[in-house]
Amino acid sequence: MLLSTVITLRATEPIILPPQGRATHAWFLERVRAYDPRLSEALHQPNQIRPFTVSDVCADLNRPAEGLALKPGQRCYVRLTSLVSELSTLLVEQALPGLPDHVRLGNATLPIQAYTIDPLRDLWANSASFESIWQKNQIDQPAFIAMHFASPTVFKSRGSFMPVPLPRLVFESLLNRWNAFSMRQLPQQFIDLADAHVALSSYRLQARQLSPDGVRRKQLPAFWGTCNYAILQNNQNLFRMLHVLAEFAFYAGIGKETARGFGQARRVVMSATSSSPANPSVR
Repeated sequence: MLLSTVITLRATEPIILPPQGRATHAWFLERVRAYDPRLSEALHQPNQIRPFTVSDVCADLNRPAEGLALKPGQRCYVRLTSLVSELSTLLVEQALPGLPDHVRLGNATLPIQAYTIDPLRDLWANSASFESIWQKNQIDQPAFIAMHFASPTVFKSRGSFMPVPLPRLVFESLLNRWNAFSMRQLPQQFIDLADAHVALSSYRLQARQLSPDGVRRKQLPAFWGTCNYAILQNNQNLFRMLHVLAEFAFYAGIGKETARGFGQARRVVMSATSSSPANPSVR
């Protein structure tokens, strides 16, 4: 089962929080370790495609922030996703119902108010399966895709960091995650098709050097915002695979450091009369 859960926190005093990607990642592994130390250790192993994502602490999951200034009573959120059934089951059956009263992140102690996996309560929450995403996108699909990069996103290509959502980088990141965890494998040559027949047609992006943990010595050239991709070859099989992976991005994240707050992304609905992405706000 693919899973996305949103955990709601609330400040009880004025708090200034620098980026907490490393802290939320560590807290997530601690919660898993409390119920399954073996699984937590496996998730922590280096040099692997992570079967989960963890967001930074966000006042708004739709918009990135370089740290937070919270007022008493203000809500904020942490989002967790899982790409494997073992972890999803542990979260749903044990770790989420067993959440403590508060979480300590950086210099702040934040009470935990609620969590949800229900998209009717928060559109950044949901559950699905690889097969349901595949089947949902087997109907004829349009020759364009709009993506919302809701947190800083960065790629590494040929030894260098790349702060631009080029089609090959986006869909190769998603394909690698899909094939790492899905029983239904997608062909690797699909990436060559995406590279040859998908174009970045328009965008509203911001770029900045950022760190997943607020440490200046590890700055990454990241971007966020919305962009449109045009599919230039009239090929429904290509359209369908691209839309499968674009929907999968909701759970998988895109690019580097998705376990430390980077790469939160989702496909967004295009308006019927415009070539621009519809407003991605969900709150």
